[in-house]
Amino acid sequence: MEKLNIHLNDINKNDTRSFHDIIKFSRQMINKKYNDFKNSDEIQKGVKKCMSTIYDNRKDNAIIMAKNIINDDDIEEYRI
Repeated sequence: MEKLNIHLNDINKNDTRSFHDIIKFSRQMINKKYNDFKNSDEIQKGVKKCMSTIYDNRKDNAIIMAKNIINDDDIEEYRI
């Protein structure tokens, strides 16, 4: 989460298209959310649960994609 906070702040700092007040407000919200995460076990548990769900879904999709890949023996048939 620290790394995410750093990247979000970098993105925010490099924003040249938004109004100054919006950039300032978004920086405050990024840091508030990060501090809330660090200081609350409940928020940490919720974030971990969300992240686990996302990774599990990605894993399932990766397995399906891997099963659909042509294996090396099948590729030989298509070579010139």
